[in-house]
Amino acid sequence: MRASFVSLVVLMCLTQNASAQEEAVPNEGGSYFERVRRELRSKFDADRDGRLSAEERETMRQARPGLPGRERQGSGRPRGRFQWPDDLVKKFDEDGDGELNREEGGKAWGSLRQRWDEIQEEFDEDGDGGLGHVEWVRLAEAVKAGKVKDLPFWVHGRLPKLDRGVVPWEKFDANGDGRFDEAELASARATFSKSIHERVETSPSRRATSETPADPEPNAADVGDARDPAKKRVKKLRFSKRGGIYEKPFELDLSTKTEGAEIRYTLDCSTPTATHGVVFRRPLKISRTTVVRAAAFKDGLAPRKAKTSTFVFLRDVVRQSNDGLPPAGAPLRWGRNTVDYGMDPDVVEDQRYKELHVDALESIPSISLVVDPVDLFGDRGIYAYARMKGRQAERPGAFEMFFPDHRPGIRVNCGVRIRGGFSRTSRNGKHGFRLFFRGEYGPKKLEYPLFGRDGADRFDNLDLRCSQNYSWNLGGDARGLFVRDQFSRDLQLALGQPAARGDYYHLYLNGQYWGLYNSCERPEASFGATYFGGKKDEYDVVKVKGRMGVFATDGNLDAWRRLYELASAGFETPEAYWRAQGRNPDGTTNLDYEVLLDVDNLIDYMLVIFWAGNFDAPITKFAGNRWINNWYGIRRRDARKGFRFFAWDSEHSLLDVREDRTGPFPAGDDFNASNPQWVFQRCLENAEFRLRVADRVELHFSTVLRSESIRERFASRTRQIELAVIGESARWGDAESSLTGPRNLEDDWRKEANRVLDEYIPRRSDQVLSQLWRHGIIPDVAVPSVVREDDRATIASSSELPAQGVIYFTINGSDPRGIGGAVSKNARKLEMTKDGAAVELSAKDTIRARSFVDGEWSSLVVSASEEL
Repeated sequence: MRASFVSLVVLMCLTQNASAQEEAVPNEGGSYFERVRRELRSKFDADRDGRLSAEERETMRQARPGLPGRERQGSGRPRGRFQWPDDLVKKFDEDGDGELNREEGGKAWGSLRQRWDEIQEEFDEDGDGGLGHVEWVRLAEAVKAGKVKDLPFWVHGRLPKLDRGVVPWEKFDANGDGRFDEAELASARATFSKSIHERVETSPSRRATSETPADPEPNAADVGDARDPAKKRVKKLRFSKRGGIYEKPFELDLSTKTEGAEIRYTLDCSTPTATHGVVFRRPLKISRTTVVRAAAFKDGLAPRKAKTSTFVFLRDVVRQSNDGLPPAGAPLRWGRNTVDYGMDPDVVEDQRYKELHVDALESIPSISLVVDPVDLFGDRGIYAYARMKGRQAERPGAFEMFFPDHRPGIRVNCGVRIRGGFSRTSRNGKHGFRLFFRGEYGPKKLEYPLFGRDGADRFDNLDLRCSQNYSWNLGGDARGLFVRDQFSRDLQLALGQPAARGDYYHLYLNGQYWGLYNSCERPEASFGATYFGGKKDEYDVVKVKGRMGVFATDGNLDAWRRLYELASAGFETPEAYWRAQGRNPDGTTNLDYEVLLDVDNLIDYMLVIFWAGNFDAPITKFAGNRWINNWYGIRRRDARKGFRFFAWDSEHSLLDVREDRTGPFPAGDDFNASNPQWVFQRCLENAEFRLRVADRVELHFSTVLRSESIRERFASRTRQIELAVIGESARWGDAESSLTGPRNLEDDWRKEANRVLDEYIPRRSDQVLSQLWRHGIIPDVAVPSVVREDDRATIASSSELPAQGVIYFTINGSDPRGIGGAVSKNARKLEMTKDGAAVELSAKDTIRARSFVDGEWSSLVVSASEEL
């Protein structure tokens, strides 16, 4: 069955590749966009005047069918356009074009299938037609010894890791408690460990630890216990050192001002109670990465929540479980979940990174997440059984954040859940987290400016995401980039739209380094109340809930259904189009109409989807473009703003530069599969909307979505995590790559980052413009130019504007075109001469201009410092 599944995946990828290669691409010179435009003009310019009129573009739009090959039901989980390994391309590329076409790919596939059949026959010792675990291990041993050649590329990731596979650890667990103490670990290590350097030399640290301030938390007055207001509590517990990154050993003192209170602490991340934990009698000597949890108790007084501090020694972190064995005190098993501990010595000792590990681990801030090991890895542990969801899958934990520059961080108690969908699979060793801030754990909200002065500083919840698709921990994918998802959210924010902000951190889970994580706001009701005003219960939030389809995570679906019904009836008429925006047929505001749709937000959201080539949101190619995934819509009821949409889970992006997600796609014909792209497609029936799309394209593709601008934005994100990737490589680079060695910064991450920088970004804007032009959206009328220099601004005609063309402009920020197509009363006319037309204005003016030819308007051009 496994071989059959692989066959289906590869054959489907071959078909996708062939479909992409068969798309018509004109051979004339110029940019791709210019070539596409010439091709379409030659086909649809009926009057042969050298441009496509509105009527001709409408003919072109109506003639555009669903894209070939896009409706095909997918098999398995393809991850972008399939790329043959270089050695196979060289071997089977008969026409020398650097790619394998359908025929060449078929030959390559046949050769691989034949070779795999030979290997299976050789190692299938019991003759059952497949390879069992022992047979897979023997194959892996033969491959490692060089006895098996030409192993098909898809088999590499399935080979068991001979040095870090599942081993019978339990026989060394003498007391049967499910973890190793120091003596048990030494015994197991003597049997299973591979030799490593006793000490990993790293570059000198820039930290000053002896001056690290004590915990400045003030003592609070005695207040009543929440369960018994009349019962007083012990006074706050004080740590003499604040959790963070340290270099030198120190002594930790614990104290409280409650006379006679007993302080108990734990070092194994379990929660101290009045009967559990070590009684504190003298300062603790801290010399290696340690989690200290402590609480104070006294008869007659209510205890406070346990207090947690994580003390991180980076030189110790670099050596954590280098042999792959569980560290002392850590669980041997994680229920059904794949167990993966430690830092890979192949990365730690790599000469390219050997002197960089400490710098890498302090190149970005760090988060420590501490949860009782039973709650994480026990019989009902949320990490061991990651598919559990909802409030019943929430466990108490402690959240800390600390920074390399020692500025004040965070230490709060919170609720912890596992987040994600496909990534919850038990074969994945690295899961994401969702944190909840509730009064039952500590503060009702997290109060901290996580995302700078422009972002929120109060949070009900927070996501700690990690890459799963195109990751090293799940699939060992060489295209691991770790910024795809956040980059789409960055783009949406840069376009002037609300978006879920995010940042990057190293995460420590119960004191163990857990890799690179991406913090992220969650666009739900609390997000809406924070950024848009009002209260949480005033919001409707719509998202996708698996096979169920659209689902109201807050509020209800009533308003979304009303918008869907309007879209189903069609937006071609002014009455229907403006009604969804709370306006009369002439575009004027009608306060009796509710506002259901924020048109500019919808357009900008879709431009992010198109530009990133995201084929898993809001419509997913994995379901033949007939189902939905990964989108959020938010609307505040009774406010004059409609639904606004948010880029979410955008990992399937920045892949094939030719990816076309402009549709039209069928998902949305049924309400359960309704989505913003379906609303966008319905809006395209309206000429006003099409021109508005053209206006947003003109604005954004000349600024934020200009190749140079995007390149710098992408480079900024990759520079942020570049050093940190070394830590991710040491922790997870070997999770699913056994033959080629662990995935790493130079051989894998930088190669993929450079591909996006040098191949995808320079060509992508041109591709998307061409795709939108094929839809007949962009007017074939040259736009005027508006140039600011010092204190003057110049409006000039384009050389492509015909002599009969006119330029209209305004200097008060209004549109020179009125709704419906008339010339605005505020517009000024710029007459054409044989030399064109130009006028100089003050740079202080808010200038907007359009060309007007034969009754048709160009896209809107705005002065460089203005937005639509």
